[in-house]
Amino acid sequence: MCGIAGVISFGAQIDVKLLLEMTGLVSHRGPDGEGYLLCDDSGGLHSIYAETEKDKWVDRKVSFGLGHRRLAILDLSQAGRQPMGTPDGQLWVVHNGEIYNYIEIRKELEGKGYRFSSHTDTEIILYAYQEWGTECLSKFNGMWAFAILDVQKDIIFCSRDRAGIKPFYYYFDGKIFAFASEIKQLLKLPGLRPEVNTGVLYDYLLYGVQDHSEQTFFKNIFSLPGGHFIRMPLKRSLEKLKTEIYWDPVLQPGEIKSDEDFAGQLLELLRDSISLRLRSDVLVGSCLSGGLDSSGIVCLLNREMSGAGSLNKQLTFSSCFEDPRWDERRFILDVVNSTGVQAKYVFPSVVELLSIIERLTYNQDGPFGSTSIFAQWKVFESARENGVTVMLDGQGADELLAGYYTYLPSFWWGMFTKRSWLTLLNELAWFSYYHPAKVRGVITNAVKSFIYPHLKKHMTVNNLGWAKHQFVKTGLEQSPYNEYLGKRSEIRKQMGGEELNWKLYESFKFTSLPALLHYEDRDSMAFSVEARLPFLDYRIIEFLLNLPPGQKIRRGITKAVYRRALKDYIPASVLARTDKMGFVTPEEIWIKKDLRAVIEETFNAVPDEHQFFSRQGLFDLYNSVLEGKSKFSFLPWRLFNSIIWLNSFHN
Repeated sequence: MCGIAGVISFGAQIDVKLLLEMTGLVSHRGPDGEGYLLCDDSGGLHSIYAETEKDKWVDRKVSFGLGHRRLAILDLSQAGRQPMGTPDGQLWVVHNGEIYNYIEIRKELEGKGYRFSSHTDTEIILYAYQEWGTECLSKFNGMWAFAILDVQKDIIFCSRDRAGIKPFYYYFDGKIFAFASEIKQLLKLPGLRPEVNTGVLYDYLLYGVQDHSEQTFFKNIFSLPGGHFIRMPLKRSLEKLKTEIYWDPVLQPGEIKSDEDFAGQLLELLRDSISLRLRSDVLVGSCLSGGLDSSGIVCLLNREMSGAGSLNKQLTFSSCFEDPRWDERRFILDVVNSTGVQAKYVFPSVVELLSIIERLTYNQDGPFGSTSIFAQWKVFESARENGVTVMLDGQGADELLAGYYTYLPSFWWGMFTKRSWLTLLNELAWFSYYHPAKVRGVITNAVKSFIYPHLKKHMTVNNLGWAKHQFVKTGLEQSPYNEYLGKRSEIRKQMGGEELNWKLYESFKFTSLPALLHYEDRDSMAFSVEARLPFLDYRIIEFLLNLPPGQKIRRGITKAVYRRALKDYIPASVLARTDKMGFVTPEEIWIKKDLRAVIEETFNAVPDEHQFFSRQGLFDLYNSVLEGKSKFSFLPWRLFNSIIWLNSFHN
């Protein structure tokens, strides 16, 4: 896990100082070393790793350069430093992430005559590319964002992992192609003025979505989608940069098996995924919320570590609150007692949130959806304080196993369209039994979503008085999400598959998971911690997205196949949970009470001529929430945090 940067100029040369600064901005992603590959006037390549060598280049110019900050996970020796090249100097790579099956690929390459000088997964990327070209991507099981300089072909080959776990941002204007791990690095490019992408901000505020397209909160800065790659020539500029897709999960019905067979297959995949993600030369720990997903990982990981003869207890990290409404320790303790893990707890406070809100927002490169990101931040901070460099987490399970109530309408609609009336009535009855207080709201949303789909995109917020008219008009015109909604029916038709599985695919690709992966990457890397996500092994993604809907939801209970698969591993109290919390915080209490003064102060500082907001409209909305005239939502937080972000990046 590392930080990468690269700049290629097709005209005037670039200052080495720029590349050094871009790379230095992500020292938190890689505190264990830095390196550069620079191309001089004559076309010669120079690899630089020592501070004294770097100083000799600081005032020079080059036609292109690569930068890297290292977080040492595999092979902690100097053999793992980057940029890494082949002995003949024909291939060079900067890499962020992990190829978990690097041992298996190494054996295959050794059988073809390749020899290696390190025990890193990065060296595997180089020779896999040399052997298979772009097809090497289909060999990798992992998370990655890398750029390979192919000297012989005069190209830069850039790729991002299938699920988009690791970030890859880029800028291209015909004269310069630049890429980075974080947006703030690209903002250092000369002539690139930080400018708000109105459509993306509109989507964040109105729909609560982000990272749902190639566009970012900044104009002209783009995100390479998961499952895509770029081939950029070094000696000529393209009229338009083209991204190419190499993987996308296909929705197609598989072989019908028994409940036991499906559960057994999932268990086998999870155990293998966790085993691969245990490969590390540093200490591995786990996030533990007390929910199904993280508890399952902790329990399976504990058995894996015991089987491997590890003498160290697994370290787990949990976010807790003294208020029992937001605290999950009763479930966490059941997992701790059943496994004997060494548990660490953090207690996020609103006082600390206020003290770091600017830092947290700057670190995220944009506004974020809720204060739960702060709770996650505290968990990774604790991991670093306790010497843990790798953390396993349950991210992605909800989007693949239908863990949210919002998936129920798609599940029911699938039965409705198939005229499975008896099954539908049975499922509605079971849901009413387990969640009587939620029945009305969930069914109302189902009607809005499927009976009146043309109203859906206009029903997100009831009051736009907080927004300037021009912002609403321009935002709607430039909205990536609005554009997606216009194509959604056609995409749905092309994808085929079950209605629920399509909804999960949509969450995985667009509406839910991409933002969560963004948050997790920034929160973990802020403390030089690598987050590994067993549920996002591509084999598990493909398996779960194509399971029959009844394997995911049954008798009003979500994650049915997962509960069966881990019934002998997870404590019964956790296995029986039907609620959903996650990295929860007392958000409503904080927004209405503890954060009130700072929110009002922030809103009050909005000038009359603000490009996006009306000061009076902001207060009208906030007061309606405080007085209970409007139902609580995350909109006040999004407005507040967007102003924090605008002040951070755009003053």
